Amino acid sequence: VLPLEAVSRGSQAAIILEFMHKAVNIIVDNLEELGLKDRIRVQNVDTLRWLKNFSATDLARSLPDCDWSKPWIVFVCPPYRLWTAECEKLTNGLSLLMEGCPAGSQIVCETDNSFDVTQALPDWEWDARFYDPATIAITRT
Repeated sequence: VLPLEAVSRGSQAAIILEFMHKAVNIIVDNLEELGLKDRIRVQNVDTLRWLKNFSATDLARSLPDCDWSKPWIVFVCPPYRLWTAECEKLTNGLSLLMEGCPAGSQIVCETDNSFDVTQALPDWEWDARFYDPATIAITRT
């Protein structure tokens, strides 16, 4: 999981959103074993619902010892089918998230090659890279 890598390499903290309860348990077990539980929060939530209700203030409350004014790196990798099945909800949520991120933050989206996030969110400047069958698209606030 990329947030574990980020924290192990110097990021202050991370929050992982995961819908599948079994996956949450595995992630929490790994955090305990790696000694990262105090720096990474795992929320068993529907990410689309979480994005709809996103608040930077609520986010800061989940890890109060972090400096949330520093730039964030947000990894967005839902099941590929959600990019098309829930495109409007996902892109609206990403827009809210982008508005709440500090200046200099990055949003990294992984999609399959059939979905073009640069067209879904055309007002953002994207650096898109293609790694068949996936596309990685990065933008900054």
